[in-house]
Amino acid sequence: MCGISGIHSARGRLGPEARPACERMGAAMLHRGPDQGGFHEDDGLILGHRRLSIIDVSSGNQPMISGCGRFSLVFNGEIYNYPQLRAELESAGHSFRTRSDTEVILEGYKAWGAKVLERLRGMFAFALHDREERMLFGARDPVGKKPLYYRLAGDTLYFASELPALRASGVDCGPVSEEAVALYFSLGYVPAPHCILEGVKKLASGEAFRHSPKGLETWIYWDIGLGSEDRSMDEDEVTNALEGLLDGAVAKRLMSEVPLGAFLSGGIDSNLVVSSMARTAREPIKTYCAGFGERTVLPGVRDEREMAAAAAAHYGTVHEEIRIKPEEDGLLASLMPFLGEPLADPSIIPTYLVCREARKRVTVVLTGDGGDEPFGGYSFRYLPHLREEKARRMLPAAMMAPLASALGGLAGMAPPLRRLRVPMRNLSVGSSEAFYLDQCLWAGEGELLGPSLSRHRHAARELVQSLYDRASGRDELTRLLYVDTRLYMCENVLVKADRMSMANSIELRSPLLDQEMLAFAFSLPGSLKIKDGECKRPLRRLARKRIAPGLADQPKTGFSFPLEAYLRTRWKSGFEASVFGPGSPLGEYLDLGKVRGLWNRFQGGENGHVNFLWSAYVFALWSGTPVPPGR
Repeated sequence: MCGISGIHSARGRLGPEARPACERMGAAMLHRGPDQGGFHEDDGLILGHRRLSIIDVSSGNQPMISGCGRFSLVFNGEIYNYPQLRAELESAGHSFRTRSDTEVILEGYKAWGAKVLERLRGMFAFALHDREERMLFGARDPVGKKPLYYRLAGDTLYFASELPALRASGVDCGPVSEEAVALYFSLGYVPAPHCILEGVKKLASGEAFRHSPKGLETWIYWDIGLGSEDRSMDEDEVTNALEGLLDGAVAKRLMSEVPLGAFLSGGIDSNLVVSSMARTAREPIKTYCAGFGERTVLPGVRDEREMAAAAAAHYGTVHEEIRIKPEEDGLLASLMPFLGEPLADPSIIPTYLVCREARKRVTVVLTGDGGDEPFGGYSFRYLPHLREEKARRMLPAAMMAPLASALGGLAGMAPPLRRLRVPMRNLSVGSSEAFYLDQCLWAGEGELLGPSLSRHRHAARELVQSLYDRASGRDELTRLLYVDTRLYMCENVLVKADRMSMANSIELRSPLLDQEMLAFAFSLPGSLKIKDGECKRPLRRLARKRIAPGLADQPKTGFSFPLEAYLRTRWKSGFEASVFGPGSPLGEYLDLGKVRGLWNRFQGGENGHVNFLWSAYVFALWSGTPVPPGR
């Protein structure tokens, strides 16, 4: 895993400031690549690289130049099928000087051009220069595990793995984007191609680019297959096919020349990954489970260490519990430079802490990320929506909306009926809008937004609608899973995982997000994923066959954090100083009087808007983060 950066001029010349600018970008990403750094300069080009050595530790340094001297490459990630691609290229006459996957990309591009993207299986972001064509070509992996930010300034393209690195170059990245802020306060993250800074864009998952004298061109080279679904398999056949895909995905991710382990909780996803590791690994597997301090009950936290220890004994792993302490002074503010953009996911804190402790033991960790969005794991989100959809089909839309609106009004007045308020609200609108309202941080939208954001108040709603429409022709659940995979998973879950792991120079690998696994998941009808009220059914059926007894039927929980308790105690004064204090950046975007009202009600015991309040706190802290000069 690495950090990449560079500057490319389509006119074929760069000024003397280019090299120091690229050096500053590299210095700002030392955490992404502490083992080695390098630069390559050519006419109109400078490439920079920071390396975390995993494969071919002795000879895989970058930037890498092709043997013919025409191509140069900086690459962040891992290509899991590179041994097979290398063999194919060697049989076609290509020769290699290293054992690295980096060189396979170089030689693959020489052989197949941009179609090399169709053959790569892994996680990556890269930029490859063709000196004869004076062209820079690059891409991001299909799921978007590895990031790439870019800024086009005239005919010069600046790029880097992280936004703070791009800013360290000195290029003007523009002011804060009002549209991005509106998206953030709706979703809790800034989805690609948007960036929190107006002059910068993010390459989206499965997107490629080409920068040449003709200009900058971008295109999507891979998306989740949404063609006709496969209804030919029964549940046993699905389970068997899934088992083979899982074992293959895990086996490919065990390649490493540095210490490797896995995160293991009481959930089925990490247990499935470790069960496959136990089948494949030649040496004892190292597994880790995190918990807060002693095994005590904290509000909002489920301690899974006992279940993880029992699972580890079942698989025969070398298991260790990691105690994390989120009460460290200044911890949250210290994470903002690594995030680069505001991200309102409270699990950034435990993710950072467990990665920090795991890095003392291993360099590569396999995780269970990716089991919920493609397979329908969020029961709290999908089951109510599907029930509402059944109700919509019972009555014509012309009757449903006014009826639901009237019942919703009664629910607001009568306390015993308040639990009906959300479903009645949802039934008064269409399916995609209801799904959006269920996941947005502030369903009231314009009521809290200041004048500067009012024209963008529907941006998130329109984004959800566009993705929902893209999956038209599939069943309702599959449309929801497509939206969640493209948005929440790619733009929140994987961003959190990349930034918090790279902050600690540790590589996370996610077998459940293998490209073949993902394609298989979306080939199945929704009726096989949620059946008889059971969510994520294909993975649960496989889990009953494979994982430690009793764990397959445990309820879904995330990497939880006692957010409400901390905001009412340890972080209360920090919140008030950052959000309501003199010079608060939020006054430009939100009605702080109304935010204060929410805060007071929260302190009085209401939890309904805690996620919005958290997003305001994170944004205030992010706004106070200085532009890095380069570490």
